Amino acid sequence: IRPLLGAPPLDRLAVGWLTRGGPAAPYGPSAPDAERRPPVVEELSGRERDVLRRLALMMSTEEIAADLFVSVNT
Repeated sequence: IRPLLGAPPLDRLAVGWLTRGGPAAPYGPSAPDAERRPPVVEELSGRERDVLRRLALMMSTEEIAADLFVSVNT
């Protein structure tokens, strides 16, 4: 979450996925404009979930990249 903090709306979205397995308000189905937004049609990939798990462990971008054997730019 640390790399996303201060980057609204990504920070709320990341926190929602990590804590509830789905988007946080105002992105949930109870959001006032929910009926205007298209539904999520694609699950997160396994690799995306791996990155989010490492973010939840407060790993830095560099640590995540090294752990997953990818470039920091990836």
